[in-house]
Amino acid sequence: MVLGPLFFLLYINDLPGIINDTHITKPTIFTDDTSIIITHPKISAFKEEINTVIEKISNWFQTNLLVLNFNKTYYMHFSTKSKLLIDIQLNYNGNPIMNMLSTRFLGLTLDSTLSWNLHIEQLSSKLNPACYVIRLLKTIISTKNLRTVFE
Repeated sequence: MVLGPLFFLLYINDLPGIINDTHITKPTIFTDDTSIIITHPKISAFKEEINTVIEKISNWFQTNLLVLNFNKTYYMHFSTKSKLLIDIQLNYNGNPIMNMLSTRFLGLTLDSTLSWNLHIEQLSSKLNPACYVIRLLKTIISTKNLRTVFE
């Protein structure tokens, strides 16, 4: 069955309310991607909250006749550069939840230290060919036409 965007949003409308019952959990849903931001200074409470949220999501999926894809389920632990990353081993009913060091989120590449280095590298590799073409064309085409081409 193919659901249109509106029907899909109506279908999952109650999911954020299931997750967002504490002040430390913030769900973010964009089209068919769901991200959950959990903040807590104590690792044990953080891990407990993650397990609670995953259980709530899993129950919601079962109730709505859906299956949580653990191959696409992962977590990222954000920390400052000065702190060491703590690898938290997470799993739910024998399904491991992998720790990622970087991810794509709404067109941005985020890494676990929020340094932007990876995003800048990826953006630069895409822009370099365009800059090269602009440099070549600027001797042949007027500035006005060059702007039109790259707008």
